Amino acid sequence: MKVTAIQAKSFVGARDVCINLSRPVTLICGRNHSGKSSIAEAVRMALTGEPARVTMKKDYRKLITEGADVGFCVVDHDGERSAITLPNGAHEHTGQSRPPAILPYVLDAQRFASLDTNERRSFLFGLTGLRTDGDAVTKRLLSKGCNATKVEEISPHLRAGFDAAHKEAQVNAREAKAAWRAITGETYGSVKSATWKAQKPAQDANRLRLAREELARIAEQIEKGVADLAVMQSAAARQAQQSEKISGLRERAGRYARIEAKLRKDEAELQEWQAKVEHEARKGKPMPTEPTY
Repeated sequence: MKVTAIQAKSFVGARDVCINLSRPVTLICGRNHSGKSSIAEAVRMALTGEPARVTMKKDYRKLITEGADVGFCVVDHDGERSAITLPNGAHEHTGQSRPPAILPYVLDAQRFASLDTNERRSFLFGLTGLRTDGDAVTKRLLSKGCNATKVEEISPHLRAGFDAAHKEAQVNAREAKAAWRAITGETYGSVKSATWKAQKPAQDANRLRLAREELARIAEQIEKGVADLAVMQSAAARQAQQSEKISGLRERAGRYARIEAKLRKDEAELQEWQAKVEHEARKGKPMPTEPTY
């Protein structure tokens, strides 16, 4: 952005200012309360529309020079014009371009210093166009030749954010140091960790031989157990098939019993009707109609 002219009137200490800027650098100097800060604040409000000295729009009248009713500041830049009018706070900008995001911080250096760590990081990454999501960081680490296995291990922490990753790293470091002390009995140190080697335990050849023999016996027992298990599983399968067959036979036997009972009932009814027929025949009467089964 190149500012070519500044005009301010009745803006706090800037009673009537008109400056044409033709050089790359312009120095504004003067005694205390002569309006130097007022010019800077007027330019900032004209370019950004953000308030200076006051926080609420209803207090804009306090920015007007005593004795005046209206104040304004007009800034010409890049063939365009930005202006602020007091006390209504009307902000105008003629032109198609939009003020760069960094402009408020250029006009007010303390603004960047007042940001906390997260806000400062977000602002700088947004300004430079860098992506800070986990996938983007992972790709950048791999492109720089970092160990792929280690990058994969830290990827979940990166996706959770830098603060979460930093806390996780601190916890892991404390746990690693505690584990080092528990194993070695020494305080963790970079020199010791690079050269330390575990003491080789003394070996008892006889105990080693006995242990190997015991291991061989256990392996043999396991092999026999596996074979026995296969036999038992086969027997269990045959038993299941036999049980299923028996269940089917029992069901069929139940049906035969019901058929036999029905047959006995029918035979009894037949005998009863035969007796009635014979009785009626002896009496010389017509035979009754046979029942329909």
